[in-house]
Amino acid sequence: DEAYHEYVTDSGYRSSLALRAAYPNVVIMRTFSKIYGLAGLRIGYGVASPLIVEAIDKVREPFNVNSVAQIAAERSLDAKAEINERALKNAVERDFVEDRLDALCFARARSQANFVYFDSGRPATESFKVLRDAGVIVRPMAGSFLRATLGTRAENERLVAALAVLASSDPRPFEESDAASS
Repeated sequence: DEAYHEYVTDSGYRSSLALRAAYPNVVIMRTFSKIYGLAGLRIGYGVASPLIVEAIDKVREPFNVNSVAQIAAERSLDAKAEINERALKNAVERDFVEDRLDALCFARARSQANFVYFDSGRPATESFKVLRDAGVIVRPMAGSFLRATLGTRAENERLVAALAVLASSDPRPFEESDAASS
């Protein structure tokens, strides 16, 4: 799954395409939903050996991608400058948010996508509520982890301000309310 392939800035990153060449059972999946901005059109593509493509064709529904989605995907491939600009802006904003997460002492995974994934230090559902009340929506994940999609500088500044509120709030009320409900 290389859905975030176009966002990667790590010089050590290697695409899976070499694996596909070495192992005929590997299928690489990519999407036009992320950096290309075509999520509503539900279009992507796979790179696979002819034998796997033949097997997929036997079970896929006919006309599973409409002509509008096909045209949009084809045209988006010609928008290399715009896609590169989006990737660059995302990398700048990712660095900005990750630097602030570090300054606020949130443990995090190093991202190569259009989102950050970090440990909020308390149950994710409770952190979600604090951030929601501050006007920021994130995705609560397992345990105490959150996923926040990157946006514009103004949106990311709002996220960071809400995270500062979260970092400075007392986690004990959450722990007590969890204990009381069990």
